[in-house]
Amino acid sequence: MQDVETLHREAMELVDQAILARQQDDAEVAIALSRAAFSKERAAADLVANQFDLEPTRAVLHRSAAVLAIECGELRDG
Repeated sequence: MQDVETLHREAMELVDQAILARQQDDAEVAIALSRAAFSKERAAADLVANQFDLEPTRAVLHRSAAVLAIECGELRDG
């Protein structure tokens, strides 16, 4: 299983790619990349969900996953 830092880093790389796609007016690719980023960020957040001693990292990961869920329209899964 991937670790939290790796998942988060990969998610942020996908966010960067989504931003570039949005700048190039490629909304379809931007949404797909945002969904992929959300999936990785949610996985990272899930890994630390019950580790309250990891605050504020735990909260930041959950907030980031929530923002990505909103961005890509995955509100039920956020």
